[in-house]
Amino acid sequence: MMCELDPVFTAMASERRRTALYFLQKHRTVSLPDLAELVAEREYGKNVYELSGDRVKRIYLAFYHDHIPVLENADLVRYEQESDLVVRSENLQSKIESAREQLQMLTLREPDDSGLPH
Repeated sequence: MMCELDPVFTAMASERRRTALYFLQKHRTVSLPDLAELVAEREYGKNVYELSGDRVKRIYLAFYHDHIPVLENADLVRYEQESDLVVRSENLQSKIESAREQLQMLTLREPDDSGLPH
């Protein structure tokens, strides 16, 4: 049985996607090229002007083909292809908070409180 938070946990499993969500929490809407540049700067620890265009392009393509669909599936972002914009979902904060609460519940359980037969 799939939990409604499974897509959120899948989305959060990638550091690159977590970095994108960090920037989208600060800026409601970011163009995909700008998001790729921001993530590239964070990953490489350099200003985008110090990075090769090929590195930034690879990150852009990874977002376009892989990461954005995962984030959309989790209802964390919406991608507007016509304008090449990534928009933070209205549900982003509540979904992240729900995931945080779920993780806290796991860490608060006693070791033999698994609900599994002995």
